Amino acid sequence: RIIETLMETKETEFRLPWVFDVSEVRKELRLSPVERDKLSDYTRQINQSIESAALFLKQIKELVLKRNGHLIRRIETLKENDRLLLSDGERDIIWRIFEGHFDSDAEIIRKKSRGVIETKKKSAVTIAIPDTPQINGLLHAFLPSEDNTGLPFHINADFYPTSDRKRIIFDETFNGEWNEAAIECTAETLADHCDDILGIYSNQDFWEFVERVEKASERRQLTNHVNLFWEKLKPEIEQRKSVLTSLGTIVYPEESIFLDIEELVKAEEIFKDLQINTLHPDLRSKINVLRKTGVKNLNIANVHHAFIANGLTQRTEINNLPESLQTHEGWVLLWVALNKLWDRAAQYDRYNIQNDLGTIPIAFGSDGALWPPNQLLRAGPKEIEFFSKISSAT
Repeated sequence: RIIETLMETKETEFRLPWVFDVSEVRKELRLSPVERDKLSDYTRQINQSIESAALFLKQIKELVLKRNGHLIRRIETLKENDRLLLSDGERDIIWRIFEGHFDSDAEIIRKKSRGVIETKKKSAVTIAIPDTPQINGLLHAFLPSEDNTGLPFHINADFYPTSDRKRIIFDETFNGEWNEAAIECTAETLADHCDDILGIYSNQDFWEFVERVEKASERRQLTNHVNLFWEKLKPEIEQRKSVLTSLGTIVYPEESIFLDIEELVKAEEIFKDLQINTLHPDLRSKINVLRKTGVKNLNIANVHHAFIANGLTQRTEINNLPESLQTHEGWVLLWVALNKLWDRAAQYDRYNIQNDLGTIPIAFGSDGALWPPNQLLRAGPKEIEFFSKISSAT
């Protein structure tokens, strides 16, 4: 028998009088009573959960955790447009909140399920992206589950959870199909907001975010549909200026050049002076994911094009060259780099490469200037001595 009594309350309060007792209900459910010395663990777990729980609560703007009347943590939220400020008194985090809908897919699944999927089920998804890409994203069915996606953001939807609400269902049932449709919609929503994500982060943090999305998609935790996040985000990145160069410019991935070996890195200042879009050193650790979006290794064609673009096609006095090429040491660095690039060039490309190198001033003439090799004559010691006498006589 249940007795209802109306009481005036200022807060919602839950009383669990049998939590420590071996009650008949616990026996039937085969559940052990709560151990008193585990209460600290429960407090810690709740403390860890309330931050992400606060992200998707519509009406509640404040969450307060107390134990025995003593304040453990207070979380407050303030939302303005797609920005949510979350503060616990010690640190503030700004979250960007993006929403998407899968109404068409939801209607198809509802019809197929013949009532299994309720009409009240909401076909909306929400992404919460923090101002630092260091979190391990969870799936939320309004409150957080224990399902870690590996993605650098949290996902909320009207998911079907397991009976204990700890997991989200991904199986062959209509409930699983509904949840996977929500995940696909979330991937599309993320891709649609690529420009916004670029605006949230520094370039280095943006590529940290992208790398984590790519790795999570590769692992496919929870469901194969997680791979859609990279599948849909990658082409959006390829179409945007998103890569920081050593010149301080932001270029399309396919326009950025990676210096992949030590000899090329040593000549980086030369390539910079030649206005080659070499990848900024801060992004080198992200090269695996950068390559997947179009970043390429340096080759001799890049150097040839840079010389042409800088008007370096004829005999050039050394003091008219970029600063890093006005010393013999600079030229040694460039020659070593070119030699490494030549060594790894494909055999069938070498004829064209040799012709290209012959048209730019990369060889010293006897007059001390730099000449295109195809404009220099090869001379032995006798010829050099003879022409030097003529030169001095005139």
